[in-house]
Amino acid sequence: MGRRPLPIILVILFNFFIVAIAFSQDYRGGGFAATSSGMPNWYTKSVALVIGINNYSAGWPSLSAACNDADRVAGALRAQGFDVYELKDRQATKGEIMRHLYNVVPPLLSENDRFLLYFAGHGQTQDAPSGQLGYIVPFDGKREGGTDQWYTYISMQELRDVLLHQYKAKHILIIADSCFSGLLTTKSIGGSSDISHALQYKGRMVLTAGGKGEQAVDGLFAPVLVDALNGQCDINGDGAVTFSELSLYVQQNVASKSDQRPVFGWWEGNGDMVFKPVASAGAPPLQVPNQPPSFAPSKNMNEPPHFDIANRFEKTSCGSIIDKQTGLEWYVGPDKSMTWKAANNWVQSVTICGGGWRMPKREELRTLFMEEAQEGNIHLPKEFKLTGSWVWSCEINASNAWCFSYTINDDSWIFVDFGSDKRALAVRPHKKNMF
Repeated sequence: MGRRPLPIILVILFNFFIVAIAFSQDYRGGGFAATSSGMPNWYTKSVALVIGINNYSAGWPSLSAACNDADRVAGALRAQGFDVYELKDRQATKGEIMRHLYNVVPPLLSENDRFLLYFAGHGQTQDAPSGQLGYIVPFDGKREGGTDQWYTYISMQELRDVLLHQYKAKHILIIADSCFSGLLTTKSIGGSSDISHALQYKGRMVLTAGGKGEQAVDGLFAPVLVDALNGQCDINGDGAVTFSELSLYVQQNVASKSDQRPVFGWWEGNGDMVFKPVASAGAPPLQVPNQPPSFAPSKNMNEPPHFDIANRFEKTSCGSIIDKQTGLEWYVGPDKSMTWKAANNWVQSVTICGGGWRMPKREELRTLFMEEAQEGNIHLPKEFKLTGSWVWSCEINASNAWCFSYTINDDSWIFVDFGSDKRALAVRPHKKNMF
């Protein structure tokens, strides 16, 4: 006599149990589980192609630190669990770089993997009829009599095409330690410092050491990048470094030491590549002493009255701006870079409209982030005419303060004396303080 079949309800429950176990081992159920190497199991495989060129063969001047920078980055990526392929100097011809990108790397990757391309060498910008187009210059890239032979370079358009259409990986990141414009990014926001958001979506990202016309300081960008990978930019202390956190840290710290300003953005998707901070003797993880608590908005702020954006803000006769949705009144500070102390001094000096002004909280600043961006990709209301993307908050300790970015819709814990691209706003309740 054969075995009796299980009742159908038990079969269903059993299958549900198996699926639940499998799901719990996926990131969204508990993806901080570590592999045998100690790295979190966020990706099935991690592959990197690292390129460094000091000595060029056809008209481009030599560099002194590109190969050393490539070695430093390769070491940091290996500590992150990457399988690293390296091409340096005469190995890094256009043909060999493209062979790796078309033939070597794609078969290694699947849907839950990540791929990172790091290039240290010369970059160039072409002013084409359709707009600016960026290039990286391989070992055999030609510049004859000061004239660029564009066909010998590798365009960001070509890189974008191959990486978007031939790579299955969840996250792809290009890091170019070169200065050029024409990244072809569709947006400069999209990611987050929130790891659950970062890993939930696909993303194709790009970060360069600077823009067109900027002089890249040889050997500056890579050490800052490695410090970021080692944990210096884990601002929210969650044990993970997202591409958004890394890029902001690199941008701020390179710009504070030179005239070059790193540029970053997304080609496609909203996901962020995620790294696990790996402490090193030369770059200990950032320690944020006495970090102030986050100020939670009141229940009223969670469900504010809705105003059409065209009618939400009202400018007063004395120059302030009333936000009818939150009940806050704002006054815009000077459109110039300011340290936290300079911003605070300015706010304290504001006496217009009867005084009573103060520096804003982070949650108050967050309410001003608009879906539509102004010029420079700054997502402030059009009534707030600022060219800087960061605004200081009142939340501070002895050496750091929270600052809100109107480029990425997130805040960061920043050194108070670092004023580059930082601005000030003054705020007070208009009718009713809803915070």
